[in-house]
Amino acid sequence: IQLEFRRLFCTRQGAFYLLSFVFFWSLLMIFGISNLAGFFSQQATDEQWTVMVFNTYFKIGQYLFPIMTLFFAANQTNGDKVRGTLRLLLMRSSRDEVFFGRFLAQCAIIIMLIAFSAISTAIMAIYQQGYAMLALSQAAIMAANLAITVLPFIALMALLSISLRSAMQATVCAAMIWAMASLIISGISHYLPVLDALKLLIPGMQFSALSLMDGIEMFSVAYIPLLQSAVLLVIGRIIMQRSRL
Repeated sequence: IQLEFRRLFCTRQGAFYLLSFVFFWSLLMIFGISNLAGFFSQQATDEQWTVMVFNTYFKIGQYLFPIMTLFFAANQTNGDKVRGTLRLLLMRSSRDEVFFGRFLAQCAIIIMLIAFSAISTAIMAIYQQGYAMLALSQAAIMAANLAITVLPFIALMALLSISLRSAMQATVCAAMIWAMASLIISGISHYLPVLDALKLLIPGMQFSALSLMDGIEMFSVAYIPLLQSAVLLVIGRIIMQRSRL
């Protein structure tokens, strides 16, 4: 975990990624979230506007952060595996420690970025309309749900990073698996509704349900990404234990 944090916070490449995210998110928050919320709630009260801001924030974030995760978490073990440094790490730690340590480090990093986005959105909402308690409570709920949402994507990248040789391969493969599995399972469930439960296997398939919920109710589908994460981590651990490093 410390190694992953040093890579992000103590290298030029990591600093470049962080500054790029801060810059991009600032533009998106100022010119995207605020304007969209104002457009959809022109007749709303100030309190309703605050809620609309965070609903817009969540709808953008539930697609932005999983996609960003495919890039940020793609190099969990494959780079060290190709360079041979993974064997050096395994001299002082077990395969489970490396696999789950890298996964937890990526979770912490992505959750930090989500927290930054939620806090900055809350500051913007408070500055424009007030309602500090409402803004902070909405920020906490949305950030927690986004953190849960990205877990299966991080677990998927942990699985692929030990199976493939480069971060680019892992990212492309994850995007293809996500797209193809969504199309295939959606097609099957359309013609065979009895198999609709297969959609639970695809990370992000709860997005449509989340868009219809608000507040604490959003946690009612949290079991889906948590279950997906557990399944992907079990598969990834099996591959890690059996692969030749």
